[in-house]
Amino acid sequence: MLIRCTRKLLKASGIEPEDTDDEPAELFGEWYATTVSLPFPGRMAVMYTSARTLLTVVAPGRVLRTTLPVFRVRLSALLHRLALPAEWIARQTGALGEVRVAKTRNRHVVG
Repeated sequence: MLIRCTRKLLKASGIEPEDTDDEPAELFGEWYATTVSLPFPGRMAVMYTSARTLLTVVAPGRVLRTTLPVFRVRLSALLHRLALPAEWIARQTGALGEVRVAKTRNRHVVG
């Protein structure tokens, strides 16, 4: 899984992004992530948007380390709520194993 993060999220997470133009072949292999301020003082969330489907999952927090596990659980739950076949969901979410982090390259996805 490749997560393309905004500069703000990379700085908050303290992660050095890799330099890649790869596009994973899996449907949910490439995600864009950005931080979003919530209407409560000091509360933030990370918004993950699929590059191919524009499906969006929001996880509370402000860094990848804490929001990534929540993102995985919520993605699976969302796909189940959309009444997709369980074996298809297992295949798609199983491809989210290793995480690589890179800079965003398409601002329209996170805009």
